[in-house]
Amino acid sequence: MIDNKYSCEGRNLFVNRTKIFNYCTNPDKKFRVYVFALNREKLFNHINYKKIIILLAAVLILLLADRLILTSTGIKIKLEPEVLKASTSSELEINVYKSNMLDFKVPFTVSEVRFTVEEGGNLIEIVNESSGGVAKIKSKGIEGEAIVGIYSLRSGLQVSRVLIKVMPRDLAYTGFGTSFLL
Repeated sequence: MIDNKYSCEGRNLFVNRTKIFNYCTNPDKKFRVYVFALNREKLFNHINYKKIIILLAAVLILLLADRLILTSTGIKIKLEPEVLKASTSSELEINVYKSNMLDFKVPFTVSEVRFTVEEGGNLIEIVNESSGGVAKIKSKGIEGEAIVGIYSLRSGLQVSRVLIKVMPRDLAYTGFGTSFLL
């Protein structure tokens, strides 16, 4: 604690009614010595630990949301409808979007891709291509299979290839293991 050569003059420093340290000086008055008298129970009794835990939980939830929802893990390609009919009025829409760890679309992102017909140029044509990763493809009325290449605008590398089937005109819906004719 305090050596005998120091004399405490009884001056105390209080913070929020808690004694922090004694103010002591030596007999020569050349320097001062501060003797800490911390009482942890009195010093930290005004801190609300529930608020700190809630704040830490909110920070943890924000970090998890960033990692699970806002970070892209891959690219998904959605075809609507899945097949084209061999008629000149049949259209198919290709949506390309970035997906997150929960397999949903990543919010606030746009896929910048371009579409090219690699095989089967006599079967289909790209009618409308937008910069948001959406393309409309129209059939030319001939049945068969065509391949559409999807390329990134940033790197120029191929992202994926999509096989598009052009079915006969009288085959409208194939689902649940049965075929329905028009």
